[in-house]
Amino acid sequence: MIHPGCRHCHAHAQPATILHHEKPGWRSGFKNLRGLTFVSVSAVSREVMTRRNRDWSTVLWACASVIVISFLCIWAVKTWQRVIFPWDLYVWPESPFLTNMLKLERRLPVFSSPADGNSFVYSPGLEYLCFGLLKPFGLELDIRFCRLVSILMAALGAGFAGLAIKRVVYPGAPAGQRKGFFLVSAGAVFLVISKNFLADVAHPDNLHTGHALLVFWLCFTAGETRRFGVALGAMVVGGLGVFAKQTEASAVFGAALYFAVWNPWGWKHWFVLLATGIGILGISLYALWLPEYARFYTLELPSRHGIVLLKIRGLAHFFWRLDGGLMPLLCVLAMCFFWQAGGITRRYLVCWSVIGCFAVTPALAAFLKAEGEVNNLALFRTWMLLLVWPFFGRLLALLRSEKITLQEIPIPRRRAIQITLGLVIVLSLLWLLPIKQPPVTAHYEYAGAIENSLRTDMHAGRSVLVAHGTSALIHCGATTVPLDRANSILELNTGKLGGLAGMSARIQSRSYDRIYLTVSAWYGQELEAEIASNYVEESVIKMNLVNPPKLAQGFQPEIMWDCHILKPRN
Repeated sequence: MIHPGCRHCHAHAQPATILHHEKPGWRSGFKNLRGLTFVSVSAVSREVMTRRNRDWSTVLWACASVIVISFLCIWAVKTWQRVIFPWDLYVWPESPFLTNMLKLERRLPVFSSPADGNSFVYSPGLEYLCFGLLKPFGLELDIRFCRLVSILMAALGAGFAGLAIKRVVYPGAPAGQRKGFFLVSAGAVFLVISKNFLADVAHPDNLHTGHALLVFWLCFTAGETRRFGVALGAMVVGGLGVFAKQTEASAVFGAALYFAVWNPWGWKHWFVLLATGIGILGISLYALWLPEYARFYTLELPSRHGIVLLKIRGLAHFFWRLDGGLMPLLCVLAMCFFWQAGGITRRYLVCWSVIGCFAVTPALAAFLKAEGEVNNLALFRTWMLLLVWPFFGRLLALLRSEKITLQEIPIPRRRAIQITLGLVIVLSLLWLLPIKQPPVTAHYEYAGAIENSLRTDMHAGRSVLVAHGTSALIHCGATTVPLDRANSILELNTGKLGGLAGMSARIQSRSYDRIYLTVSAWYGQELEAEIASNYVEESVIKMNLVNPPKLAQGFQPEIMWDCHILKPRN
């Protein structure tokens, strides 16, 4: 018998359905008590299930945290071994970057005449940043520290993303609360950024990503806090985007559109924001194009490269090959979840969509143009995680809530939550694992042999042409900016303006006593033929590596391959 108000009886009570096995006469006598017993058992069951759900969500979050922290440790070990490699021979942008740094060191403009064949098509924001940060320490020409600055941009961008994710998952939480969630979230975003094969070299992709994430965080924060000063800062930062990368110039219009959609200050203030953003963008473009040849290299030449529509097929391959399309699928689920949830999650989704359209989508043009690589799509993966990761966090927060237990969710939805969380864990395992490889002994021996040979030639007073690579020249004491860089000639050839380069005349006049020839195909067939007719091979520095690492592993194989040292024909 169960006595009302007795803790012992309620603690050991059987489920209410057991009364169906009692005699019919008992049912009427215990009618009221049965209802009381059911409520008590339901409360106990609810408390137990809530505790189980908390335990389950805690285990899931612990697994995700362990994965992220472990992968970050792996990344740190590998990246440190890559960063300390003292030559700019990993991938194509490092040598042009260091050539630009050498120009700044000599107080020359980054963009010079196409006849020199030593300028590049990237916006020089990263060069200016590295020069300003490293020049006081005398490290501006050390490629290792330039790589660290680039990695710092990725870390800052991940931090901005972590702050935005923390705000949407735990709205109204004190600043000191959920630090662990912020750190793990920022770490996950950083790992995704680092999957770009250019993430640990001197290339503007990290600056581009960091700028887009900063604009997103400022816009979302300004909308949630209704602080006009933060919104003004978002417009100023957005207007500077053209220095990060040309395709980031439109980011300021994404910020303006978001503040038009979510406008707590009124239209007068919005027009002030718009005018500020357009004004800063105009000043940035004027400063960027102030040097004589800057507009040619950052706008006219890239626009002549043309769009290769067949590369559209590469989009599907890019989004499928690493995770089997799980990230786009989870992104769609997150969009539906955030929109139906309303409130701050819907505003987060709107901000994510608007800023993404203007700061991320233009990167498609950089990929589709001739010579465009998949690094231009890396920001899309980061942007998708910006939605998927808080989706994961919101589901975990939902399971931790005392207002709902998993048993109260219908079975189909309950299974959907379990499958979704499981997919995120699997995605973390398959997708976030760092795969880049550090240089091995063969790489050091190869680059060291080239530098030793260069030093001998330069000490002998010979003029040299190094097709690709600037670090070795700097290490050997070069005081002039090198001409006829293979990467610069390739850009001119792609735009069908190779005739503007003065390299042909210098080759025909045999201006160089020695040519260190790698990636000769970048010069084009005409220049290759002229080199062959005016120079003869003296020796070869071979790369003693049977299976060189691939581009996804952080190496461009043709750059560190056999180096042919040529001398003028008699």
